[in-house]
Amino acid sequence: MTGRIASPSKRRAFPTLKFRAKIILGFAAVLVISAGSMAFAYFGFERVSSGVGSYRSSVSEADLARNIDRELLAYRSAVKYFVVTGKEDDAKAALDAEASLRSAIDQAIKSAKKPARQESLNKLAKEFSNFSATFAKVLQAKRDSALLVQNQLSRQANLLKYKLDDIGNNASDSEAQAIEFGTKQVNAQFQTASAAATNFVLTSDQAIATSALARLKFVENSLGAVYSMDDKIVAGLKDAKTILVAYREALEKLIANAKMVDELVTEMSGSAGAILQGATAMKADLVAEQQRLDSESEATIGKTEQLVLMLAIGGTLLGAVLAFLLGTGISRPMIAMCKAMRELASGNFDVVLPGLGRRDEIGEMAGAVEEFKVQAVAKAERDAAASEIQNREQAASRRAELIRFADDFESAVGAIVSNVSASAVQLESAASTLTRTAETTQSLSSQVAGVSEQAS
Repeated sequence: MTGRIASPSKRRAFPTLKFRAKIILGFAAVLVISAGSMAFAYFGFERVSSGVGSYRSSVSEADLARNIDRELLAYRSAVKYFVVTGKEDDAKAALDAEASLRSAIDQAIKSAKKPARQESLNKLAKEFSNFSATFAKVLQAKRDSALLVQNQLSRQANLLKYKLDDIGNNASDSEAQAIEFGTKQVNAQFQTASAAATNFVLTSDQAIATSALARLKFVENSLGAVYSMDDKIVAGLKDAKTILVAYREALEKLIANAKMVDELVTEMSGSAGAILQGATAMKADLVAEQQRLDSESEATIGKTEQLVLMLAIGGTLLGAVLAFLLGTGISRPMIAMCKAMRELASGNFDVVLPGLGRRDEIGEMAGAVEEFKVQAVAKAERDAAASEIQNREQAASRRAELIRFADDFESAVGAIVSNVSASAVQLESAASTLTRTAETTQSLSSQVAGVSEQAS
């Protein structure tokens, strides 16, 4: 019997990985799957983080838009209050509100990410510039009006009053009564016109301004009706007319400034409305964007959760398949090797060992067992040859012993036969004697029986 070694044609074309390499490869595959799952989860949460960042940016921009809206309302209120009062403190408050609104718009422009929103904010900034420029004109007009009131109206009114009093005091006795009456009438009419002018300065009502101009016209007519032959009084009346004309011109300039302020305020209202409309549109756009980002973030979170769950399940299944394949790849050749070794242990040296030609531990084990099998076959052949020689020698010895035993048996049997023959003759003689004895005994028994019957 000779062992069979797997032919090279049956060997694998590629070397088989060792168990350690298989285990490392399996762990590497599991790590790759885990890394892939973590990468997908990372990129998914990166998208979520990006969405959250965009949402926060949108909320910040919405806050800036609301800040613009709030600062615009404060600015408009301060401007309106200043237009009514004309006080420098109110002007300072309006300028502070203007600076706050400018800062809010600048912050919104810097924080804007989308070109369309930046364009809207630039338009809003342009409207704000128009509003600020218009307010600067209003501020200048109000300051000019304040200077006119202080340096022209009040001064000219006082000068005219003093001049009329001076004319009445300088009149001669012959003209005193007429001059005094005329100057008092002019002074009374001027006081009425001056009161109307003062009321206009406080209210900027164009109807009051018209009334004040009409009263000044009456004052001019009344002043022109005053007549005197005195050159000094004539010169005084001329100066009074000049003062009255200057007063009227100052009032007309105030009225023109008031009209200009009204027009500028109307223009500012348009700019403010455009700013408010732009801020409102931006807030609405940002709210819509926040809702969209919220929906997209929720959708991204849901997709990421599903993807991570699918990857986890897929990774688990793939890991289980890899574990099964690795376990099968290790256990199956081991089981086949154990079966072949049991065959060898039972004496079947014709078994073909599995794993011959492999370069892993199974191949090494199969090579070692194959070498053991070859040695066992050679030893069995040597033992068989020695056993055959020994069997032949033992057979010859047994044959001689049997012949000797047969001869001894034949001699013993012959003696026994002779003894048996002699014993048979003796037995025959004894049997004859016994027969005669039995017959005698029977005869005596018959006699005894007859005597017994007679006795009875």
